[in-house]
Amino acid sequence: MNVCIHNLHCHSLNEWRRKSPVCMENLTNEKSRQQFQP
Repeated sequence: MNVCIHNLHCHSLNEWRRKSPVCMENLTNEKSRQQFQP
């Protein structure tokens, strides 16, 4: 997870999503879960 976030900062979003679709999915799930927390 940390590596995925690091890559997001180091590369363009499109490039990162193309190279790490699983990471992108994990990050999206993490954000969605946080929205339900107070």
